[in-house]
Amino acid sequence: MEGAEKMQSNDKPLKSQVAIRCAKAAILLCSLKSFPNHHLTTSIDDQGEQEMMMREIGDLKMELARERFKSKRIRLCGLMEVILQVTVMKREIGKAWWGNHATVCNTLTPLKALIRRRGKKIN
Repeated sequence: MEGAEKMQSNDKPLKSQVAIRCAKAAILLCSLKSFPNHHLTTSIDDQGEQEMMMREIGDLKMELARERFKSKRIRLCGLMEVILQVTVMKREIGKAWWGNHATVCNTLTPLKALIRRRGKKIN
């Protein structure tokens, strides 16, 4: 008798799990059947609605293009700022290395001398 009672007590959790799974499957099937297919049922009946949607799509495309242009401009300004900072740092390092009178022109002096030797004069 005890063996039969143990079998029945072990079967109860299995039966309840199977019942839960069946209920979940039934709910999913029911929701799939009642879910409307939007691709088949939606249609634009009015020509005015379609034109309004096309205008809205055009406006959104224009706004997207403006935002892309703005982001490119911001990136370019950031790049120019970095280049300017590097140039200023290089100039300050040059002043510290060569003294206060060092400029970009002083770094070109050897190049000017080389060109003058070849017969061309640079002011």
